[in-house]
Amino acid sequence: MTKKSKHPAPPPTPTAPAVPDSTSSSNSSSSSSSSSSIQSAPFQGTGSWFGDFNALCFSSCVPLPTCNLLSAATTAADSFETSASALQGTAETGMGMWSDNLCLNNGGWPVRDVGSVVVSVLGLLFVVRQILVKSRRMFAAVGRTEIGYLYMIYSSILFLQVFTVGGVLVNDNRTHRTFLVWTTALHLGALVCFFWTLVITALVLFQFTDDGTKYMKQFITGTNMIWMGIVIFLSLDLAWNITGNHQGHSSGLFFLTLVFPAVAVLLYLVLSFIVVCRKLEVYSSLKYVAMALVTFSGSQLILFGASHKIVVGTQGRINGSMFAIVLDLVSVSLIYRFWNTITDDTWGDEVI
Repeated sequence: MTKKSKHPAPPPTPTAPAVPDSTSSSNSSSSSSSSSSIQSAPFQGTGSWFGDFNALCFSSCVPLPTCNLLSAATTAADSFETSASALQGTAETGMGMWSDNLCLNNGGWPVRDVGSVVVSVLGLLFVVRQILVKSRRMFAAVGRTEIGYLYMIYSSILFLQVFTVGGVLVNDNRTHRTFLVWTTALHLGALVCFFWTLVITALVLFQFTDDGTKYMKQFITGTNMIWMGIVIFLSLDLAWNITGNHQGHSSGLFFLTLVFPAVAVLLYLVLSFIVVCRKLEVYSSLKYVAMALVTFSGSQLILFGASHKIVVGTQGRINGSMFAIVLDLVSVSLIYRFWNTITDDTWGDEVI
C-alpha cells in the first residue's frame, strides 16, 4: 500500500496544438477559398515562364497550335467549370475565361475558326499558283531551288493549320484527338523547318557554294529531317508525357517554336542587308524586307497581344489567328518579291 503525497500534483505541461491532417485541412479550406485561388492561379505551371504553355493557352488565349498538345487541358478546363459563378464578375476584365471555355473549346481543344480555315486555303492556292509555279520558271535565278523548298514547306504549314488552328475534325473522339496531336507535331516541325530554310536562302545569296546542287539539296533535306524528328518527339512528349509529367511545360518546344523563329527572322534581315549593301547594291529591294518585317511583327503582336481582347469581345467566336495568318502570308509574299528583285529573272517561253 502506497502513501499518498500531501503536495498537490504539478500542473500538466502545455503541449503544442495538434496539427490537423493536411488532407482534411485542404478539403475544409478549399471550399472557402476556391473562388479566390482560381482567380489568382487558374492553372498551376512549373513556376517558370520559359516553356510554360499553360499561361499562353489558358490565360492569355493565344491560339497556338501547341495548345493541342496539352494533355491536361481537358482536366484543367473541366475543373474550373464549377467556378463560373465565382468568376462571373471578372468577365469584363477577361479573367476567368477558361471557366467558360472561351480560350479553348471542347475542354482544351482549339476553337473552330472558320476564318482561319478560309484564309489558309486561299493562301495555299495563292502560294502554289503565284509563287511555286512562277519560281520554277526562273531558270538562271540564284537560289531558285532553295526558295522552292521554302515555299513548299510554307504550303504544308498552310494545309496543316486548317486542322491545328482552324479546328477541322476536332471533337471528343479519341481517334480524332490522336490525329490532331500528330498533325500538330507535323505543323510545329514544318514551322521550324521553314525558318531554318529561310536562313539558308539568305546564306545562298552570298554564293559561298553553288546553289541548287545535289549536295545542297541533300543538306537542306537532311537538316530539315533532323529538325522535324526533334520537334515531333518533343511534341509527342508534351502531349503524352513520354518522359514524365510535364504539366504543359516544354522548354525545348518553347525555344524551337517561339524563340528560334524570331532569331531566324533577325538573321535573315541582317544577312539580306549585308548582301544587298556589299555585293548587289540593289538598295530599293530592301524596302520589301522592311515591309516583310513590319507585317510579321504585326502578326505576332495580334497573336500574342490582341487575341485575348478579341476572344473576350467576341465571346470566343474568333481569335487573332485569322488576322495573323493574313499578315504572315503578306510577309512571305514580300520575301519572294525581295528575292525576285535581286536575282536574274531569265524566264521560259511560257507566259503566266
